[in-house]
Amino acid sequence: MNIIKKREYPLNLEKLQTMRNRLSALNSKTHEIEEEMRLVLAGFRGEQSIDYFLHFVTDDCLLYFHNLRIPWKNGLYFQIDTLILCPYFIAILEVKNISGKLFFDQLAEQLIRTIDGREEGFSYPVTQVNRQVYQLRMLLQQIGLPHIPIVPFVVVSNSSTIITTNPDKNDLFGQVTHASNLPDKLNKLASQFTRPRFTKEQLNQLSTYFLQNHQPLNSKYLEKFSLAPTEFLPGVVCEQCCRPTMIRTNGFWKCTQCRSKNRYAHIQALIDYYFLFGPAITNSQFRTFLCIRSTSLTSKLLGELNLSFTGTFKNRRYNLELNHLKQTLHDWKENENRA
Repeated sequence: MNIIKKREYPLNLEKLQTMRNRLSALNSKTHEIEEEMRLVLAGFRGEQSIDYFLHFVTDDCLLYFHNLRIPWKNGLYFQIDTLILCPYFIAILEVKNISGKLFFDQLAEQLIRTIDGREEGFSYPVTQVNRQVYQLRMLLQQIGLPHIPIVPFVVVSNSSTIITTNPDKNDLFGQVTHASNLPDKLNKLASQFTRPRFTKEQLNQLSTYFLQNHQPLNSKYLEKFSLAPTEFLPGVVCEQCCRPTMIRTNGFWKCTQCRSKNRYAHIQALIDYYFLFGPAITNSQFRTFLCIRSTSLTSKLLGELNLSFTGTFKNRRYNLELNHLKQTLHDWKENENRA
């Protein structure tokens, strides 16, 4: 498989986990956050589950882009679970991880799920994926690429889900499918579209555009759940206990509950700060958030991370670049495991 953009753990899920870990268990919003986490995680697992079946697609020229979120117009974005690109066609996969019995009502353009004797309505995913086709077609025109067939699919990732539709409207099943049927449908596209529409250079141009313009979804959850910054617990979170129960002692962070310790827990604390309060921090804010008294210690810890900064010494603001922090945390863990 030619995976140009891999499927990444959702930024929103990291943010929600940070919020949950740093809220008091008695906070009234904890349950709402956990329910939102459940929905985001279910969607991500549904998207992950189709990757196994994509390995059975026989066309080696296909390029895969997972979790694309591209600017469109007027400050709006459109998101595609999986986009498949080749010289002959583009396929869009909109993945739904919904259990039970699904009725795709083509007349009312509504999805109705029946489970445990209860009916529940959802927005119509066929309309959603068709809108993505329109947005992508407009984008291709804007960047000067020629017309190419764009084929949309709604992929139901749960193999036990029953898919139904209106009588005498079975054409729906050409567009709505279980994940296990994806290889056959994509292989048929390869035999259906045989005239190349994109040159190699145009494929590279579009691939580069996708990678350079992708913006992961970073929802404003503090506003959504009406949470104030003061509601979040300061401190350094223990990886084992998932609570801010670590203190600095003898060059290590040590958990006061389970007694586990490591050298790098303050890096995760900075990542938490990024998710909660934004991409910049001062020495004073770092000291307060990590519950450290020593200014020299916080200066040392920040200096070791090679963060870029703005301002003079007293007014210095360190830039919390998320990928740099994650890579640094990964490297420190690897070094500790090898030691």
